[in-house]
Amino acid sequence: MPWDQITGSFDTARGWGELRDSIPPLNAADSAAEPDLSPAGMPQVPLSCPIEPEPVNTPRQPDSARDGCEPCFREAIRKLDFNRRIFERLRAIGSSTITMTKKAIAFGDSTSGIHAVVGLEWSTAVKPKIEQSQREFKSAYSAKYRELMHSLEANLRDLGRCEERYFNNRDWYARQGYMLYSFMEHRYSPDLVINID
Repeated sequence: MPWDQITGSFDTARGWGELRDSIPPLNAADSAAEPDLSPAGMPQVPLSCPIEPEPVNTPRQPDSARDGCEPCFREAIRKLDFNRRIFERLRAIGSSTITMTKKAIAFGDSTSGIHAVVGLEWSTAVKPKIEQSQREFKSAYSAKYRELMHSLEANLRDLGRCEERYFNNRDWYARQGYMLYSFMEHRYSPDLVINID
């Protein structure tokens, strides 16, 4: 790919970020759906490999300590970061769907008393369908959550293998990686994110 296209892509991405940051959320629910990849209380797990950001225009100097471990760690971190972004999307979809559903049910309950026929239609046909959809959504969220937790554990164990291979740190997952696993398990728990009650 020609260099001007590569730098144009970076400029486009930077421009999109600036545009996104300049537009305030429409309401508090929009704000709550914004991704937060560094939430309060998130543990910082130490890594032994000194990984630096990928150079954009300047070639970096060789470093034997870094060059040996960096490919292993960089790939494991890339997978972990991708998984964390998917978790944030799941959280945003889950919380906004449940909020919207609760408001729809509250609206239907409050307006169903206007007329007996409307109330009957609401309570026997419409509300049960919404509640069934809500249960199906909760089931789908829970299944995706379990899948992502399995993937997260695999990502962290990959980092543990890199630690063991390059730094003889055999217990990295048990001592450090599991802290992040436990935090993510709680933060994205279906009981916390999509609590129907």
